[in-house]
Amino acid sequence: MDSAVRPGGRRAAVAAGAQCVVAPAASGGGSGCYPRDDPGRPCRSCPAGDGDADAHVAELAHGLAYWAARWQQVPAGHTAVAAAARIHATTPRESLAAVPRIAEQSGNVGDRLARLADLPAWPQALAGFSVPAEPEQIRALLTGLVDAATLRYLFYGHGNAVMLVHSATAPNAVLRALLALDAVLWAPSLAASWAAVSALTAIYAPA
Repeated sequence: MDSAVRPGGRRAAVAAGAQCVVAPAASGGGSGCYPRDDPGRPCRSCPAGDGDADAHVAELAHGLAYWAARWQQVPAGHTAVAAAARIHATTPRESLAAVPRIAEQSGNVGDRLARLADLPAWPQALAGFSVPAEPEQIRALLTGLVDAATLRYLFYGHGNAVMLVHSATAPNAVLRALLALDAVLWAPSLAASWAAVSALTAIYAPA
């Protein structure tokens, strides 16, 4: 990340970091979705010129290193990205309510994610989320996804308090990074956020 602190390099580094935050259908290993959470704040703070940009770039570097070391693919995550081109008459709250659960909720996040491949309703749940085309609509819907996940945490967080809190903080990290991304990446960013939120719900939330 040394090049990030050279003139003209910081903005490029932030944009690259933001793209890693929203890499399609990825989930953190072991400690949940921390790779999504960690780069979100510095992605927003670096361009703000708050006088502490070098510290934010260093924080971004640490977050990206964690992401690179621990990310895992969400089974059928490509379904969520493909669904970005379709419109469905569902709200984030309704979409989350329709997410199925794996029967055997034991083991670490990797063990649980692997079981999603055998969950018949999983691809349908991923494809059932609405992703609009307009950037401002995307931002509003992503905000709604954060709100819906936060509300559901009040009722289902007891299933695994640490892991399920990331169903709200992961999309919030993406929301913070949006302005550092080209608008063309906003739709797949929302789709990737949905893949992470729904996966955490499916593997940790009580039925």
